[in-house]
Amino acid sequence: MQVNAFSNPYAVARIDFDSMQGEIVISTVVDKRVDPFEHPLCGILFSKLIADSQGIIVHACGLDLDGRGILFVGTSGSGKSTLAGIFSQIPGARILSDERTVVCMEHDRLVMYGTPWPGTAGLALPISVPLERVFFLGHAGHNKIEPITELHAALEMTASSFLPYWNQDSSERALACIERIVHHVPMSVFGFVPNVSAVDFVRSLL
Repeated sequence: MQVNAFSNPYAVARIDFDSMQGEIVISTVVDKRVDPFEHPLCGILFSKLIADSQGIIVHACGLDLDGRGILFVGTSGSGKSTLAGIFSQIPGARILSDERTVVCMEHDRLVMYGTPWPGTAGLALPISVPLERVFFLGHAGHNKIEPITELHAALEMTASSFLPYWNQDSSERALACIERIVHHVPMSVFGFVPNVSAVDFVRSLL
């Protein structure tokens, strides 16, 4: 039996964030096995919980390169998974996530965390590393970086983050995290060639 997910939802979640309790009701007429935390519920829940912990989920590839955290921010098709695949073959490099990376405040410093939500490269690790550099991705004929203003960087980070827009307090906490990132982490636009030359270029910038 086919169920129209819009007019007749096959799963309904009721969550009380004050008590941190809730319930998920799944219809018995669904003709498939349902993950109770499938998209979009997982993202909705975690975007708020992470915002309330002074963090954000960013549409970005998170890289631990020789113990230094690098965030490659970009939309679909910008090259996140391509870069993740290239760096995953390099000694001293570990991919926290090729699609969604968490950034949080921890002991007065910004830290990146891997997530269980990989992209097309299928790369993700449950590790963390201090955030030291942010690159906004773009394609180019050669590897290069360009400066970016704080205002433009803040707009790009906001557009690339999964914010709990439906909750004002949590949204404000998430935006405050973005403001800290923009003020304290070096940022630039990274136009790259999709081969191993990008690795040497990034290392030369650190």
